[in-house]
Amino acid sequence: MIECMFDTRLHEYWEPSDTDQSRTLIDRMCAARRVESRAAADRLDAIGELFALRRAERGERAEWAVDTWAAVGAEVAAALQTSLAMAGSYMRYALAMRERLPRVAEVLRAGDIDYGLLSRQ
Repeated sequence: MIECMFDTRLHEYWEPSDTDQSRTLIDRMCAARRVESRAAADRLDAIGELFALRRAERGERAEWAVDTWAAVGAEVAAALQTSLAMAGSYMRYALAMRERLPRVAEVLRAGDIDYGLLSRQ
């Protein structure tokens, strides 16, 4: 009985069809992912620009940096109807795109990678 358990396949091999309909559906999925990626990049770009604007309005004193971060974080959280923690995460990625990872930002803006891949950088 035990020998038979390992001699049989659980599933038959199945090759998915390659039809106009299936290619269209796959193309739609890929297009939607690209739109989502571009939207995420746009959101992060706007957050980064807002942070730069608020920092310019408040000045560049080092002791004010935390206050600016907190103020912009509150604005982002309210505008996006999310938590302060999530707003802080968005701000970190927005600034990383602007300052440390401009080439990664370019591929996100193009829709070639998604937000999840950016967040693992």
